[in-house]
Amino acid sequence: MRRISGFTLFELLITLMLAALVSAMALPVMSTLVERSRLTEVSNTLHQALRYARSEAVSRNERITVCKSADGLQCTDGGGYDQGWVVFRDVGVAGRLDTADSILQVYAGSSDISVSGNRPVRKYISFVGSGASQFASGAFQAGTISLCSGDQSSKLILSRTGRVRAEAQDAPCLG
Repeated sequence: MRRISGFTLFELLITLMLAALVSAMALPVMSTLVERSRLTEVSNTLHQALRYARSEAVSRNERITVCKSADGLQCTDGGGYDQGWVVFRDVGVAGRLDTADSILQVYAGSSDISVSGNRPVRKYISFVGSGASQFASGAFQAGTISLCSGDQSSKLILSRTGRVRAEAQDAPCLG
């Protein structure tokens, strides 16, 4: 008589229970990892857009602006940068996307990550031919853009000279 080998029902149930237990322990770690990855992606994309705008301002020797935009066609005063942003050649009214301006790049928003600037960079960020960031009035502009997703947060810090640096946060999101 030939013996058939394989799993018994009891062995199969024990294996499935162990697999479910290991999966349940790994799920919170995995969700945190995915959350951190998405936050890093948005931070890097905005950082790249600001570096691109500054580079274009220097190479063209003219004002290049990054503003919040929900539709990719006009700047908006309300909300945060999480709705999206536009990089444009700002030859008309400084800080405003008008008919004299031309759009260089458009970035889609991210609904699950909050991206907001403090008072100096709340509406827009402009770079002039020297690479410095300036308000429409000519005053130098510096500020902080905060990115937040669940328990993860980071910052992009803009200096008056126009340099942008990323800063990881160990603290959870505020507010």
